[in-house]
Amino acid sequence: MLTAFFRSELAQFLTPDLDPLGRRIIETVLADGTVEEHEALTPTAH
Repeated sequence: MLTAFFRSELAQFLTPDLDPLGRRIIETVLADGTVEEHEALTPTAH
């Protein structure tokens, strides 16, 4: 249910002026990306 909500809402933010990282994050969500794929997009300090 939550996944369906995000799929229906996120596509509207895929505009030409969207930050490239934001675009990659949204595209990963829409493509059912894995946790590892999402983590690779958002590096954190260890």
